[in-house]
Amino acid sequence: MLVTFLLFAGIFAFLFGRLVYLCVWEAEHYASMATDLHERERSIKAARGRILDCNGKVLADNKTVCTVSVIYNQIKNREEVIAMLCKELELTEEYVRKRVEKYSSMERIKSNVDKEVGDRIREYDLAGVKVDEDYFVYSTGKEQDVFVKDAYRNEFHGKVWPGDCAFPDFTRPETRAWWGKLYKDFLSCGIDGIWNDMNEPSVFDGPGGTMPESCIHLGGGNLPTGTHGMYHNAYGRLMVEASRDGILAANPDKRPFILSRSNLLGGQRYAAMWTGDNGASYDHMKLSVPMSLTLGLSGQPFNGPDIGGFANETAPDLWGHWIGFGAFFPFSRGHASCDTSDKEPWAYTKEVEKESRMAIERRYRLMPYLYTAFYNAHKDGQPVMAPVFFADPADVSLRAEEQAFMLGEDILVIPAFAENPALPKGIWEKMSLVKGDTEGKYQADMRVRGGSIIPVGKVVQNLTENVFDPLTLVVVLDEEGKASGSLYWDEGDGWGFRNGEYKIVDFTARQNGNKVAVAISDSEGSFPLDFRKVNVEVLKGGKVYRSSGTLDSPITVNI
Repeated sequence: MLVTFLLFAGIFAFLFGRLVYLCVWEAEHYASMATDLHERERSIKAARGRILDCNGKVLADNKTVCTVSVIYNQIKNREEVIAMLCKELELTEEYVRKRVEKYSSMERIKSNVDKEVGDRIREYDLAGVKVDEDYFVYSTGKEQDVFVKDAYRNEFHGKVWPGDCAFPDFTRPETRAWWGKLYKDFLSCGIDGIWNDMNEPSVFDGPGGTMPESCIHLGGGNLPTGTHGMYHNAYGRLMVEASRDGILAANPDKRPFILSRSNLLGGQRYAAMWTGDNGASYDHMKLSVPMSLTLGLSGQPFNGPDIGGFANETAPDLWGHWIGFGAFFPFSRGHASCDTSDKEPWAYTKEVEKESRMAIERRYRLMPYLYTAFYNAHKDGQPVMAPVFFADPADVSLRAEEQAFMLGEDILVIPAFAENPALPKGIWEKMSLVKGDTEGKYQADMRVRGGSIIPVGKVVQNLTENVFDPLTLVVVLDEEGKASGSLYWDEGDGWGFRNGEYKIVDFTARQNGNKVAVAISDSEGSFPLDFRKVNVEVLKGGKVYRSSGTLDSPITVNI
């Protein structure tokens, strides 16, 4: 169910400030490949983990120290690692030892990350399993005969990042059960989410970069035996189902989060999806809009691209443009190849850093609205990010528009790069969410549909903070002087919402003379949601009219 992913629409949004991006899984992978200290040093640099302080400042010394912690625990001569780090980072031995010890296990990483920045850790999985008899995943898989066969019914091997790999046959119920059980130990260490990557599957030395179509999947249950040509498009979808089942079995009281590079119709029940390895170019930036729109129309509402481009070098201007509207993708993150330069907001100019913060703060203010949009997607399948013709299906001039897009039902997003976009007719008022955003060079133009009420929170650093302190209702009246809107909220994790532990609040606004009265018209659910203070902003004719109150009685705004 899509509501499984609601909290993570924000938690795994591209954050500025309290961000953790720990590639400890890459460190494990590279450590298994390294045969001498020189290779380990190269691998450490490739792992590219990040630890930031609470203001978003890069602690450059930590990014290597943290990610080598798993390597540190796997090699015998740890003193060589300490010496190498001291030399590479120009740090004292005492400091390096302290930091390595602090992040020397998944339990300690999780504990210190939660304590320092209040965010989440994801674990990374490849579809390919390294062929190594001493590697428990491969040895147990081989013992249970879970891997895909070639045309001669031998275990198929192909090259991925670890070298020669075998590939689980996810068409088999037995394989999916085996795979799911592998997550228990990871999750017991505090892993909050799973990233299933390379799961088309990617095979470096295979035809077309994937598995030969002649490979055999044995099937089982309601799935017949068939070739990979038959099952290729379903491979990632079956993998994420197995991952979700395993996560639920290990943590039945938490909502799973899975991110996948490959999926199929129906896969939205199991995983979010990103659009894969794009490049740092203006063409790919512009293409990211129709790609995400198409995924939404195909039943994959929780999706988005690698902001800034995964491959190649990203110019400051390109990053600024991309994050200016990319903050409003349903799944919003930056992601870069290890052989490129840093692509965080603070890696560019002060102007780009400022604009990046502004864009991401706009997203955080919209969390109540976004959460409600994800609830609607869960309820009836409507995209979170939709083509502009959704605003007026009868207007055929909107059908080909692929620069601007709708966020939910009532917000129109026009990227700064857009040239002569086709826009829906009617009342659309510009909305400002943070100071200076309507004048920002890279900020998307955001407009609210006439007749709607947008629930907006305050700027927060993560969703453990109270978004509703205060709640703001942005009101745009229609031609008849009326508006309405809704807010959905719940605990953000767990399954209490299935038992009524949620809150849906419906708001209405009506103009009478030069006054607009805003009130709660209905509410549903038992989740305690206390709006201590509510601000109301009525947007009309390019002006903003404000008032505040408690909603115990209607709030009146003079216009």
